[in-house]
Order: sequence, then C-alpha cells, then structure tokens
Amino acid sequence: NFPLDLASVEVASVNG
Repeated sequence: NFPLDLASVEVASVNG
C-alpha cells in the first residue's frame, strides 16, 4: 500500500 498511498498523496497534491 506504500506506492499506492504515495501516488494518492501525489495526485491530491497536484489536484489541490
């Protein structure tokens, strides 16, 4: 879940 979680956070940052 590490890569998935990290991707989610990265996407959220870009979206934010």
